[in-house]
Amino acid sequence: LPPGASEWANSLGERRVRAVEKVVANGRPTNILEIGAGSTWIARRLRERYSPEIYVIVDPSVRDSAEGVEVILDYFPNPQLARRRFDLVLGFSVLEHVPGPLNFLCNIRRQLATNGKVILIYPDCERQLRRGDLNVLVHEHLSYFTEVSSRWLASAAGFDVLSLTRENDTFT
Repeated sequence: LPPGASEWANSLGERRVRAVEKVVANGRPTNILEIGAGSTWIARRLRERYSPEIYVIVDPSVRDSAEGVEVILDYFPNPQLARRRFDLVLGFSVLEHVPGPLNFLCNIRRQLATNGKVILIYPDCERQLRRGDLNVLVHEHLSYFTEVSSRWLASAAGFDVLSLTRENDTFT
């Protein structure tokens, strides 16, 4: 469940907010795109922290709203974003669910402003795959990532990886 649904979901949301704060540091993103948000919970916190001019969420499942947050109830990529560019693109627990991760990242690249940044958080399956733990495949994920596959994918989509950290079987 998305942040706002439970204490556990909120704790995961707080981790995501801290990841954004770490990447943004002393900067101030003015145009933020969040893909697959699930709710406006993170958007509200980031709007409080950074006061961006534009904050857009693309997700067909969002049921709440927040002041200053445009919600597109559809999937990414989306024609409503055609000529728009964002200096910060967020995707939390979404990369593993898309049918074509390379195409997905290439579409993100098209939406990215010059010098923009992308923050993705998704499962790190390397440890389970190395152990032969098939339980990793029980989830509804379409793709499973290791550090090598993550770096290859980012490079193939035209990104420079500034940081790739792993914690609790998760890449950020």
